[in-house]
Amino acid sequence: MTDVWVGRADIVREGYTSLAWYRNATLRSVERFGKSVALGFLKDKVCRYVVAELGMTGLLLFRSAQVKHPQHVHVKLV
Repeated sequence: MTDVWVGRADIVREGYTSLAWYRNATLRSVERFGKSVALGFLKDKVCRYVVAELGMTGLLLFRSAQVKHPQHVHVKLV
């Protein structure tokens, strides 16, 4: 991952200050736990996770997806 964009800091429950660590990390795993998705990243032999709690209507979109309501996109991982 080369960059991280967070449009609303209030949606990040914990770990906002560690955001810079994820730049240039490699996505190694994606796992679903009920309504949550855990993204495992590896950098310098250290693994860390980003957990997205999607709730009832949340989505993870690929860059090529058409976004009907871009104002509802709060995080971008590039």
